[in-house]
Amino acid sequence: MAIEHISTEKLCRGRLPVYVTHVESPTLFWVQLQFNREEVSELQAEIKWKMEQHVKRYLMFPHTVKTGLIVAVKDCGEWYRGTITHVGDSTAVINLGDWGRIIKKPITHLYNLPRQYHFMA
Repeated sequence: MAIEHISTEKLCRGRLPVYVTHVESPTLFWVQLQFNREEVSELQAEIKWKMEQHVKRYLMFPHTVKTGLIVAVKDCGEWYRGTITHVGDSTAVINLGDWGRIIKKPITHLYNLPRQYHFMA
């Protein structure tokens, strides 16, 4: 997996409280700003409510699944938003960027994410 470097010009001068969302190795891990934690949790709760109310409305057709699409996917009983990073014959790899996880799911388990949730948090 290629990881982009952080521009040091965008770093703050002081400390920022963060929490670790996922660890792959000592040098590859994901963090979120502490003050964004509540926003991300609220976003996930909204996505869960929307998807459970109208799940059939957002069903994706297998031929529409493409790399780069932002989708909704259920994993371990929770709804997440993610970006498709690879599409195989019957499965797709999804990057759950809000949580620093990468999962593989059958294409038939992917849903269109309502557009209002594409750019939040």
